[in-house]
Amino acid sequence: MANMMLGLLQRRAKVIADARAIVAKASNEGRSLHLSEQAEVDRAIAAAEGINSELNAMLPGRGAVPTPRRADLSGTELLDSLETRVGADLSRIAPDPAAGRRRTPSRASEGLFRPDERLASQIEGGDADLDLGRLVKAQVTGRWNEAPAEREMLATLTTTSNPAGGYLVLPEILSSQIVDLARSRMVLNRAGVRTYSMAGPSVRFATVASDPTAVWHAENAALTASEPSFGSATLEAKTVACLVKASLELIEDSPNAAAIISQLIVSAIAQALDAKGLLGAGTLEPVGVLNWPAVQSKVLGSGAGASPTFEDFAAVYELLQVANAPEAGLALISHPRLYSTLDVIRDASGGAGTGGYLAGPASWAALTPKLATTSIPIDLTVGASSDCSYAFVGDFTEMVMGVRSPIRVEVSREAADSTSSAVANLQVFIRAYARADFAVLRPSFFVNVSGIRP
Repeated sequence: MANMMLGLLQRRAKVIADARAIVAKASNEGRSLHLSEQAEVDRAIAAAEGINSELNAMLPGRGAVPTPRRADLSGTELLDSLETRVGADLSRIAPDPAAGRRRTPSRASEGLFRPDERLASQIEGGDADLDLGRLVKAQVTGRWNEAPAEREMLATLTTTSNPAGGYLVLPEILSSQIVDLARSRMVLNRAGVRTYSMAGPSVRFATVASDPTAVWHAENAALTASEPSFGSATLEAKTVACLVKASLELIEDSPNAAAIISQLIVSAIAQALDAKGLLGAGTLEPVGVLNWPAVQSKVLGSGAGASPTFEDFAAVYELLQVANAPEAGLALISHPRLYSTLDVIRDASGGAGTGGYLAGPASWAALTPKLATTSIPIDLTVGASSDCSYAFVGDFTEMVMGVRSPIRVEVSREAADSTSSAVANLQVFIRAYARADFAVLRPSFFVNVSGIRP
């Protein structure tokens, strides 16, 4: 991911430098910016802001620096402010020393990638500074001067495309980069889930149902074998897709259209993978942690749910330790509501307005990282309660996301569906799809917590 971020920083530095050159030229000639020049500067600022959003998404919770409001600064001041962010963002690329998570040995050469390893790094030219939004916009508008790297890629790589803009199927390099961007936005990826590059439609993984037991051995006595209980889990590639429609005018005229296209597609795929990796029920979608066989469970309340307490999660931590799960690196994923509920628990002596908030016991602190996603619902019905939710705790390095092929994106100015036609409505249809699945390798290292109320 560091190489990808460096590429983004280099691209941002270039657009800022280009904008500065326009401003400097006008200043040296003692005049204001022409309308066309002002439009170019505005586009550069919008592009830099879009890159800032991508950087923040790739390293969530690592000291994101907010972009200043346009209304507060002039164009030159905005360029100054954006340029000062380079040092801060470079520092964010370094590994977080406070993370303290157990690292899983790299097996990228075998197709298994840690969260911090990029699929694109295994492809020749995978570090190229490419962008889906720039490519789509150039394909639609014909302004390839705004996407020179993408034009070079299409000229040198084998792709399926219609030069007239009918459709475009992305080459493997850019497709893999989009997969990596989606992974960087996934809660499951940040929790530790590894990614497997599937060479075929299905892959079988060995799983462990129980650990072996060591015994003390007396001299010359027969050794009693204690074998682990093995099982298997099969990744079966399933298809997830999204369709984005945009007006031709929007793509041609909006300076931030390229950034928005990339963000929409990447976010949609990431959210879908997160949701089904946690909650999926199988058949047409993956089986998620919630429905995976032999995953442990903790139910709050007595049939109608209950508000969570630190004691509940101490019990969850105990379940994992009894199952020989590691003491560190146990991630917690829930809806944000869980944290807002627990954050306001007070000491018995702390009345309203006097402080006395509890920090939680050591078992609560051990559940790190604590991650939030709105993919988990908060309106589930349990008994008489209709405001219940889930939380998932476990060693997510023992979960695998299989990707059959990189995310594919097709762009068409000729497609049509039951509601509109790209030709008749002057629209561009952008279809993205991926084939993926999930497998839990050590089910006893996970606990589903249900019945969580406010």
